[in-house]
Amino acid sequence: MNKQILIILFFFPLISFCQKTYDNRGRIISDQTFDKENNLSITRNYFYNSNNLTHELWYNSQDKLVVRYNYNINGDLDEIIKYSPWVDDIIVTDREKYYYNKKNRLIFSIYNNNQLFTEKIYNSRGDEIYIIHHDNDLKIKKILDSRKSGEYYFQNKGYKSITYSNNVIKEEGFYERSKKEGYWIYYHNNGETKEEGVYYMGEKNETWMEYNMNGEIIRESIWYDGNLQNEVCYDLNNKKIRCQ
Repeated sequence: MNKQILIILFFFPLISFCQKTYDNRGRIISDQTFDKENNLSITRNYFYNSNNLTHELWYNSQDKLVVRYNYNINGDLDEIIKYSPWVDDIIVTDREKYYYNKKNRLIFSIYNNNQLFTEKIYNSRGDEIYIIHHDNDLKIKKILDSRKSGEYYFQNKGYKSITYSNNVIKEEGFYERSKKEGYWIYYHNNGETKEEGVYYMGEKNETWMEYNMNGEIIRESIWYDGNLQNEVCYDLNNKKIRCQ
């Protein structure tokens, strides 16, 4: 027993730990993280309305506000605002606003770092599948007006999904100039992921993963401009086997 206590005391200073505070409903209202020297590294304060979390405030070790997370009425992330930790005034360095469709699915966000607007497109899983950089002279309102439809696909560009007859998504991703671009996912008709990876100008690139109908990985392949470079296959025990 004594040896066990000594071991715990010896290793305790080497790890960081959190101190949490809760309200009378059992909701966390504050937590503080300390480093291995027991110095405060970050403080997070949480604020609620009658039911849901409304926002979080994060402070650094100098008690300087560095980031604020805002949540919508459904409890989903609505906005991230980052502040400069190097100046005395409250200066926003960048912010990202999230937009949802009527079914409360995240469809895109707009990130602004005071130099340019970056639009991020998301699929039904909430994965970031494509990024569009906009000139800073372009007004956010103009971007929003072009995205009013929510599940948008216009002309030869935008997010698009195809479904099976049972309304399960069959494939989804982004088109650019009528070619698949960015991160795409294909699904089995039971909803499990079948294949996922990146397109560049309509050609497979980088790492692609394939899965069976139980969600188990069966193949990992590397592509360059539509040409297979290498692949590894797996059996049901996740052991490598020769690809057929």
